Amino acid sequence: MVEPTLALFTGLIAGGAAFLAGWLVNRSTRRIPKAELAKAPEPPITLLLRDGVVIDSSSQADRLFGHTTVAPLGWAEIVATLQPLFGPLPDAPPQSPGHYTAVQDTQTRLTLTPEGDSLRLEIAAPPLPSGEALRLRLNEPEAMRLHRVVGRAPLAIWMTDSAHAVTWSNTFFDDLHAQAGAAPGSAPFSLPPDPAQPRRVTRTRLGGEGDGPAAWYEVQSCRVSDGWLHYAQNIDAVIAAETTQRNFMQTLSRIFAHLPIALAVFDRERRLALFNPALLDLTRLPADFLTGRPNLLSFFDMLRDRQVLPEPRDYRSWRDKLGRSSPPPAATTMSRRGRCRRGQPTG
Repeated sequence: MVEPTLALFTGLIAGGAAFLAGWLVNRSTRRIPKAELAKAPEPPITLLLRDGVVIDSSSQADRLFGHTTVAPLGWAEIVATLQPLFGPLPDAPPQSPGHYTAVQDTQTRLTLTPEGDSLRLEIAAPPLPSGEALRLRLNEPEAMRLHRVVGRAPLAIWMTDSAHAVTWSNTFFDDLHAQAGAAPGSAPFSLPPDPAQPRRVTRTRLGGEGDGPAAWYEVQSCRVSDGWLHYAQNIDAVIAAETTQRNFMQTLSRIFAHLPIALAVFDRERRLALFNPALLDLTRLPADFLTGRPNLLSFFDMLRDRQVLPEPRDYRSWRDKLGRSSPPPAATTMSRRGRCRRGQPTG
């Protein structure tokens, strides 16, 4: 009788221990409700402005706007930072309450609340999941590098929306904007691109009308998903070189105009670039033919048709040989006897 009773007692103790262990394990590993896992909402980003200048701000607001105690933060800087996120904002601190929702995130909200002679600005945003927060932290060094590269680029870079209002710009553009005295939100270059074209390249200038020498720029506009991306590079050296070349050609034209010898100058593409009046007198070639800038072969064909060019023994092979060669830019002259001095077809 003792052994069965002892076995029953031992079984009861083992079962009770197993039940207690299971209850403890279940209590320690039970699923935590989502409400308990959710992070507590972070305090809103807060700024307090008076007369359009920030007089107090939260730590997260200082981080968002890069605000330090050295330089005051004004309404214009606040709008420039928040406008890409919330869309158009008032040009001046509003006198009535305002509420704005982020364009890409309906849970991020901006609230403007006048308080007497002050204005309170609050931004409430949901906390980021840990994965997104870590991804942003990993991308931050690359974003800082790109910010420095674009900010110090030796050319103007800016973006405009579909209404051609400036939504972003780099330092070079801001300097040009200040020098030109352009209106806020507009570009100093009045070059609205054609919506039908995905890309446009245009030359324009700044100044030059009583305000000192003109500065020439080549503006390249590329269509992007949310507007237009523009690049403006100074081309004063190119304009100066083209002006020098044009003046040189005008000087040559004046000199050649008084020569009794017919002169025809061809460029590297073998098109007629310059000729003097004696060429018209000696060859009797049509003026519209010469002003149409014919190529070298067409020029000699016309001379042959007009029986001005001495007929070679094999004109076709001579012409083919002339077409295969690649001479540098050269001049063809003709004397009163009508004989060519360059490339003369002597057979």
